[in-house]
Amino acid sequence: AKVDALAEEYGRQVAGDEALFAELLATITSASGAYLAVFGRGMALGSIDPEAMWQSLRQALAQVAETDRNPQAMLGFIEGVRQKSPALATRLLDAAVDDDVLGPFFPPIQVAAGLDITGMARLQLALERGRTSIWHYRCLMYGRVTENADPEMLAKLLGLLASREKGHLVAIDILGMYLHRDDRETRPWSPHILKLGLSLLARVRFTDDEN
Repeated sequence: AKVDALAEEYGRQVAGDEALFAELLATITSASGAYLAVFGRGMALGSIDPEAMWQSLRQALAQVAETDRNPQAMLGFIEGVRQKSPALATRLLDAAVDDDVLGPFFPPIQVAAGLDITGMARLQLALERGRTSIWHYRCLMYGRVTENADPEMLAKLLGLLASREKGHLVAIDILGMYLHRDDRETRPWSPHILKLGLSLLARVRFTDDEN
């Protein structure tokens, strides 16, 4: 908790220092670190113009070689923007779906901002657009992020994901974590989720060397 607070405060301080922010942009969008998202949230909360800062981060990310890009700080940033100005977060997320730079990272960006109905709709749109790797949808497995997702929309998204190349097992993994959560809380499963589960299981094919 102390490290989180320190990282967030550092983000606030950087947001308030234009020269330092400009100096650190390349590092912020390419470095790896466990607290980059918290740092990014601090930047959003400390910025007087979060929209301009988001665009600066996007431009900096575009300058990084594709294999070295790390949007982690931007995930925290969009979370902070959502806390500070939900309307701005909506505009930024709507634009990110089809963005050449941010589109490939859209699933974790949306997850960082939360999975309300519009967020689920954006995830489906991003999948239909095909700008992002199926692998990025694995972020839906972690941290109980699908906890409050609309079951019907989640089932529709996972069904679409399963229809994509290499998407079937990813969809099963996400559904498995969702059902595990429901099992712990002893809540009845949605019929949409049950129907999806049966459909996914029916498509599983085991080989002789698999359990």
